[in-house]
Amino acid sequence: MELALTETGYVALVSVLTSAATLIVVALIGRRGRDVDAAAQKDRDKLIENTTASSGHDTLGSTMAVIEERLMEGQQRFDRIEVKLDEQGALIDERMAATAPLVEWVSQQMMLEGRQRTGK
Repeated sequence: MELALTETGYVALVSVLTSAATLIVVALIGRRGRDVDAAAQKDRDKLIENTTASSGHDTLGSTMAVIEERLMEGQQRFDRIEVKLDEQGALIDERMAATAPLVEWVSQQMMLEGRQRTGK
């Protein structure tokens, strides 16, 4: 018994082999993806475990809480400083407005003295 392949048979054989190879590659990629996902999940679980308190010892989680509290205290301090600066700025503006007539009078007097000296 002889098996004779025609041109159509060769095309079909190449298509089947290509499809089989593609399926194998896709399966390997899928398996690799599952392995990567499993490793990522293990990393997430370790991170969660490391950021929670255990055995009464301070961990990264409690350290981060302390840092957050300090940052919030610092922000509140900066807010108080900003309010004080705004208050001081308002006081300076009030004093400038109150002394504006005096500044104008002094300016006029200086211009008069300058004109008297130069004779203009």
